[in-house]
Amino acid sequence: MKAMIFAAGLGTRLKPLTDTRPKALVEIEGKPLLEYVAGKIIGSGIVDGLVVNVHSFSEMLREWIESRDWALPVQISDEAERLLDTGGAVLRALPLLKGCGTLLLHNVDILSNADLREFASLAAQKGKSASLMVSDRKSSRSFLFEPDTFTLAGWRNNNTGEEIIVREDIKRDRLVSRAFTGIHIISEEFFPLFCEYRNYVNNEVFGIRDFYLWAAYRCPIYGIDMEGVEILDVGKPEAVNSASAFVRKYSI
Repeated sequence: MKAMIFAAGLGTRLKPLTDTRPKALVEIEGKPLLEYVAGKIIGSGIVDGLVVNVHSFSEMLREWIESRDWALPVQISDEAERLLDTGGAVLRALPLLKGCGTLLLHNVDILSNADLREFASLAAQKGKSASLMVSDRKSSRSFLFEPDTFTLAGWRNNNTGEEIIVREDIKRDRLVSRAFTGIHIISEEFFPLFCEYRNYVNNEVFGIRDFYLWAAYRCPIYGIDMEGVEILDVGKPEAVNSASAFVRKYSI
């Protein structure tokens, strides 16, 4: 298994902290976000390689990555010329991921107490598909799942009421709402769908949410609701103070 960390974002919500550095290098307790996330992934012992995509302050981030003494191979997926969004980022990185078997995806601005080894084990039981780590918590947006199989059935903006349902035959009133953690696992057999979706939208820039909703019509995508998981989205400057307490609480 390999892992890919989405680290290319502009970090506009984190301004002014991202005026002089990429979001991935914003520090919590003296350590960059990327160091926390990479350390958690590597420490889980489930991956044998890591891919990090870069765009904003790409040279600064590249230099930081190359200056570290990593315990396993770390490759850079370069999006310096054009930011490709999360789905497009996976598409661009596919040549680096060939033969990985399974891929763990993780947002760089997400801190959690999640047991990644347990998540990988549960995802493996779902077969050659995709599994999204979700939790039952308040969120402005959530994925919707069929209650019996916990397969992805749609998405909802909880503030506006906007919904996207993947099939017309789905009974909306039965769907289970769960917040996405920004942590997910996909099988290598799932990779060709990224190429199909690029051709479908005629664009290499696309988000992972829209991709999953399109793919869910074609094959099962599972939600894995891990009890007791706590997530902190370090997306705004005020979250940095909360992040300090979070990393101390969970010894991240």
